[in-house]
Amino acid sequence: MSLSLSCACGAKFEVAETFAGQGVACPECQQPVKVPAATGARLRTSGYALASVVLALVGMFTIVLPALAVILGICGLVSIARHRGRVAGTSYAVFGIVLGLVFAPLMLFAVSREEIFDQFREKINTGKADFSGPLEIVRAQEGYAITRPSSKWGISREWSGEEGVGNLMLVNLGKDAYVQVIREFVSGTATLEKCRDDYVASLRDEPKFAQINEAKMPVRVSHVSLRESKRLPAVNGAEVMEVLVDMRFAGHPMSFIVRIYKRPRNGQAYVVSAWVWQRRFAATEPELRRAIDSFRILQN
Repeated sequence: MSLSLSCACGAKFEVAETFAGQGVACPECQQPVKVPAATGARLRTSGYALASVVLALVGMFTIVLPALAVILGICGLVSIARHRGRVAGTSYAVFGIVLGLVFAPLMLFAVSREEIFDQFREKINTGKADFSGPLEIVRAQEGYAITRPSSKWGISREWSGEEGVGNLMLVNLGKDAYVQVIREFVSGTATLEKCRDDYVASLRDEPKFAQINEAKMPVRVSHVSLRESKRLPAVNGAEVMEVLVDMRFAGHPMSFIVRIYKRPRNGQAYVVSAWVWQRRFAATEPELRRAIDSFRILQN
């Protein structure tokens, strides 16, 4: 933007707005001409500065957004410096940068130490599992026993039935990990492969629910895939197969370890499954396998 000036010699000329309030030489007579100071100009708040504050506040419990807030805040300061007198918002830019520098490292530390979130989940969900009693759980009427991997594992109060009535669900509230035992009766001619296929089909086809605000809400299951399947040595006269399954639960990947025990004589089968979110699988797998390996069929 330029300013129009007139000299006493009659010359008319224009100068850049940046010369406002200064003196310039007339191009015709070389006499000094005073450039009027800019008046009434409205300052525009830097969009970078505003975006920095918004991202820092909205994304304070994330890592990426606070980092972006720092970058945008710096861009805002550069823009303000280059357009001094026309662009404002220094305080916004500085505020966004400070928040970003505080929350980005803080959240990075918290994520690297997942036990912080584990302890928080344990506290808010403590009433959802029973941690009393011995680690070994004996279900005499159901014909099996299984041992909790540690005292951090309890019996789910929401998904387990009483002995002789329903299934058993063990849960680690902090790690959001589960071990379930289901007793079924199958045809005497059904093979282990048929039991495996039926189980994988049940993951794919049966409705699934999540506990949200004290209510069980249906969720979408997709991408169910059989990653590995192998037979294991027989246990107490029961054929055994181990299966590894991956799937997406409400869009989030999960990994399963499944052991299927089938007793040919009475058509009784047990499905022992353990699962956790895929990103936690490597760290939690030893505990899941300890629980599965502890499963034993009681002698009739």
